[in-house]
This record gives sequence, C-alpha cells and structure tokens, in this order.
Amino acid sequence: MKKTLSKEERQQMLSDIQRFFYDTRGEEIGELAAGHVLDFIEESIAPHYYNQALDHAKTLLDDRLASVTEELYVLEKQLKR
Repeated sequence: MKKTLSKEERQQMLSDIQRFFYDTRGEEIGELAAGHVLDFIEESIAPHYYNQALDHAKTLLDDRLASVTEELYVLEKQLKR
C-alpha cells in the first residue's frame, strides 16, 4: 500500500531539501535536483523507516493483546468439580 504525497506535501519536502542543501553545504539546488533527492529517499531510505515503524506497531499490539488476554483469564469462572 503506497501512499502518494499530495502536491503540497511534495512541494514542502522539495523546499525542505533545497533549504537543507543551502544551510549545510552552501549549495543552491533547483527543484529538479531536489526531486531526485526526494525520489532517492522515497525508494531507498523510506522503506527502512516504514518497516521499523511496522515492527514497532506490531510490538505495541502484541503487548496490548497480551494484556487483554490476561484480563480475559481473570474473568474466567472457576468450574466446580
């Protein structure tokens, strides 16, 4: 499931990249070059962060499910023998 950026989001990211290059390297890059950097980030770097976020979400869900499971066991009625 790939989320596409809105025009506004993409434009903001391009501006951020251009500002980064200027602030850190003193280089003014155009929108085309910033677009290439953004495309590289989307294709090569972002998937690592996406997968890490999924792992984090899975861990949180596993912890919550374990908590709910414990609460359900507490609610069980004892059987008479």
